[in-house]
Amino acid sequence: MRRKTVPIVILCLAAGIWLAADFNKAVSLFKREQFREALQEITPVVNENPDWEFGHRLVGLCYYHLKEYDKAVRAFEKARALKSTEPAVYLGLAESYYNLAQPDKAAAVLAEKETLLLDGKRRSDRFSFYKIRSYVLFEQKKYAAAADAMMEAFALSAGKGADWLLLGISYYKTEQNDKAAQALNKAQQLDPTLTEAGRYLLRLKAAQGERALKNRDYNRARQLFSEVVAQDPYDPALKLNLGLAEIGLKNWQAAADVLLPLESAADSYRYFYYTGYVMEKLEKNTQARRFYERAAEMSATDEVRAAIQRVRHRSENQ
Repeated sequence: MRRKTVPIVILCLAAGIWLAADFNKAVSLFKREQFREALQEITPVVNENPDWEFGHRLVGLCYYHLKEYDKAVRAFEKARALKSTEPAVYLGLAESYYNLAQPDKAAAVLAEKETLLLDGKRRSDRFSFYKIRSYVLFEQKKYAAAADAMMEAFALSAGKGADWLLLGISYYKTEQNDKAAQALNKAQQLDPTLTEAGRYLLRLKAAQGERALKNRDYNRARQLFSEVVAQDPYDPALKLNLGLAEIGLKNWQAAADVLLPLESAADSYRYFYYTGYVMEKLEKNTQARRFYERAAEMSATDEVRAAIQRVRHRSENQ
């Protein structure tokens, strides 16, 4: 899953803060999502009052919503240095670090302020904490922990399609394939534009096909790989597995129809050996020998050496 530099959660100003009349315009602009205009109003005042925590917080939130995360970090860090007790400061700081590809700093902020963020009255802050933590852990490749954190978030509020996508990929990475499929299907339902969910669902289906091949359930393997190849016709590895399923079913011509067009892009011993095997079964010994010899160039195994001798002997006796 590609990390996206977009807000994971929507951060707002805390309610119930007393403001002097001079600052009402900046707050009003912020609430109307006119963040650049709000900055123009509040920045000069903050410059004159460098110890004003709320001012730095508002500046940070404006830059956060403008996706100027480096500037948001500077403002939030100033509010942090002034001992801010407002969760939005630390949630915004952690997410800004995440969007700047600094997940370790994001994780450190969340760990430092975990008590503040989880013990507060606002359910939305707890949801945001777990959701941001999940994205950070995913970026750190801690997939099991990322899945756990996202489930904690979902216990507090419904997630979006991208959140279910992260959960599905986390389950996929930890080989919890049934849970992965459920989460990825949910992601697609919530947001049909998430093409990555479809790609991972194809990978899951391909993994089912590989298990079927391993278990010699060739009919099931053919069904699964036929479906996968129909959706991704340009992946030679998937077509090779479809060919192997046809070999398992002794459908030699069908296997040849799948395997032969792959020759120009093939670079594996398995492809050349099994294509040679299919040609041998179709009694096309000259072609079989050519494929076997290509396989032997990659790995001179006993099986391929025996196959070369076998088809050579048949050719000589024809």
